[in-house]
Amino acid sequence: MTAADIPELKTIATKMRPFAATTTIYITYDGGTRFGPAISQKRDQAGHAEHRFLQEFAGPLMRTIARRYRSGLTRTKQGDPVSIVMDITRLPCPGCTDHRIIAFVDNAKAAYPDVPIKLIINAAALTKQSSPQQTLESLIKLRKRGIEVNASSIWTEIEKKMKQYKAFDYQGRFYASWEFMEFKSRAAEVQEEIDRSIRAINAVPKGAPGEGNLG
Repeated sequence: MTAADIPELKTIATKMRPFAATTTIYITYDGGTRFGPAISQKRDQAGHAEHRFLQEFAGPLMRTIARRYRSGLTRTKQGDPVSIVMDITRLPCPGCTDHRIIAFVDNAKAAYPDVPIKLIINAAALTKQSSPQQTLESLIKLRKRGIEVNASSIWTEIEKKMKQYKAFDYQGRFYASWEFMEFKSRAAEVQEEIDRSIRAINAVPKGAPGEGNLG
């Protein structure tokens, strides 16, 4: 990282704070290719950031992936799924899980059956809009649809980058060392919920009525 990268790093750090008022999503695909700008909620429009992603970005994203995959221009080998990574401030709420995230995967597979994809969600914190039980149920749904969910390492990485410089502030906001510990602890909470969902899935006998597999 050079001094030229600092403005973008500051922007990412500001948007990805676990306590930020709005949810923000960064999209990369095919092993790290950035797609579009950061996606956040708009104050003058209804719907979460996941809603904006589905309405405004999902179609162009899949058209780009399909064109490159079919032309042999992706890093991903033919026959292997192209990764789509969503780095997101907090886990999707139950509504966004069902009607945006899972809907995106279902729509993509229906529209592009010859273009396999693998959706990966890296979340920096738990959603504030669901109970622990609802969060667990959402994680189980995502995993059963083959969607990988991880605790984001973004604040660990940002901290590494920031330590190269004496001070880090953005629009008058200074980031202290204790804040990094707090932000990283939120990712640890996400990991605890992920682990809990895995235990819940593994506790169900294979072939039990109404239970799918992880794909």
